[in-house]
Amino acid sequence: MSLWNKIMDSLEQAIEVTSEKGTKYSQLIKLKWDSRTIHKNIHKQMEVLGEKIFAFYPDPEEEKVKKETTEQVKQITALEEELKKKEEKIEELKSGIEPKYMRGFKKDLEMGDGTIEQIEIGAKSTLVGKKLSEIKLPGEVLIGSVVRNQEVIIPDGETELKEADRLTVLGKKDEVQRVVVQLNKK
Repeated sequence: MSLWNKIMDSLEQAIEVTSEKGTKYSQLIKLKWDSRTIHKNIHKQMEVLGEKIFAFYPDPEEEKVKKETTEQVKQITALEEELKKKEEKIEELKSGIEPKYMRGFKKDLEMGDGTIEQIEIGAKSTLVGKKLSEIKLPGEVLIGSVVRNQEVIIPDGETELKEADRLTVLGKKDEVQRVVVQLNKK
């Protein structure tokens, strides 16, 4: 086997490993964002509950308070159960990713002549409103995630780009740089 073939085999292996890790990291990021949203919803429901209880403060009738606050308590309980499930999924996913690899993700990419970049789609970009499948990307570039309005989206070809979307782009260094230039065009 020639040196060139060995290098190509190593690069292919690095890309496979990086792609697999990238998928797990994207899933982990999405779960963490979902958990954050659930936390916010719990806090909102707690505020509503507190306001209802405070409204009864001068003359708290126990039955009336229970009747008026039961729905918020049910919603908070349901959100806490949903949050617990997300946190369990996060821990399960984390256990499948060795910590040393989490620290070395970018290093792994760089070893295979790869990189990871994040860019934001501008208001005047020609890509606003286009689906990822409509954009010509090099074969060794992956859009790992799209962050839109504090929500992480794991994209596919049908994902439509919008103004202010933040894209995580990973792949071979030179091709990622071309994609960054392409996506930043106005």
